[in-house]
Amino acid sequence: MENCIRMNNKMLAFITIDFPVLLLGLNFILYNAVGIEDYKNILRVIAFIFLLIGGFIRKKSITLLQLFSVLIIGIELLFQGTFALNILAAFLFAWCTTNNFKELSLRIFKVDLLLIIIVFILLTTGLLDFKTYISGVRLRGTLGFINPNAGALFFTSLVYLFILSREDISLWQIILSIIYSSVIYSITDSRTVFISACIFLLAIPLFKYSLFSYAFALLSKSIIIILWIGSAISILFINSFIGFDELLSFRISYFIELMNRADLINYLWGGTNFDNLTVDNFYYTFIFHYGIIFYCFMFYLVNKAINFCIKNRIFVVLDFLLSVCMMGLMESSFIRPELIFALLVWKIIFDPECLKALKTGA
Repeated sequence: MENCIRMNNKMLAFITIDFPVLLLGLNFILYNAVGIEDYKNILRVIAFIFLLIGGFIRKKSITLLQLFSVLIIGIELLFQGTFALNILAAFLFAWCTTNNFKELSLRIFKVDLLLIIIVFILLTTGLLDFKTYISGVRLRGTLGFINPNAGALFFTSLVYLFILSREDISLWQIILSIIYSSVIYSITDSRTVFISACIFLLAIPLFKYSLFSYAFALLSKSIIIILWIGSAISILFINSFIGFDELLSFRISYFIELMNRADLINYLWGGTNFDNLTVDNFYYTFIFHYGIIFYCFMFYLVNKAINFCIKNRIFVVLDFLLSVCMMGLMESSFIRPELIFALLVWKIIFDPECLKALKTGA
């Protein structure tokens, strides 16, 4: 009987976690490597169905905050259309999946490893092109993806998932992860992804072995708060940063163009026209896609999750949030559920109670 129950639990986890996550990850490869977007929303909806099946089978209850999230997401669907499926996917994943964060991290790590093996096979067989090009004075490799930053995010995600899925994090695991991240950086020259990964990895010993781990936790919280509030305020004087435009790969020009397109309704409820405009900043993308009202609500949830991590001394997760929030200054891709390591970010934000079973400390 016990073996039967165990088998049923494994099958349930595969159907309602592994399979939908695999679909989302394959979706990322399709439109970021192969350039096929025709099936993007179809694959998302299929993933949603299997996630919902898992939620109903697990008889997941919904909190008042989560119910309020559903209400806001419903409003966003009216303003955003299919783009609101991004945040809907994040919420469904957070609500429908298991409350065991470590188990969830391990499952997504295995799916991510499988996806990386698939891409590696496609590269070695020539079905995906490994292209290099010169950007200014930088030689950048794409690792089979249309954009080298997308390739760097895809391959470096393994580092986050590897560390988060470990029961105990050793120094050699950190060193191995830094070497792996360095190899990806040497190919793609994706500075933001590499720096964010290094912040994540190098901060772990500070939390794990330092006498000032709580002080580092408070510092991390302060940095995250500054990033969220500062990004929202910076909209008012973005033109002042135009002198850094070339250094930041002309991102400032794109930010200014985005803000010129937005009106008051866009600022409050989102729906800004992003056509033919690349905005590599999570905070601006979120505000102008979903509106400042939803942004403020998400900031409240982020702060709540941070306080939960500090109170329970779950510092590796706090470190993870810090790294991703730092990455958000120059990347917006993790707003999409197809970047599957980012699903854990939304799990933490929407459902911090899933962290309860984790060990305290780093």
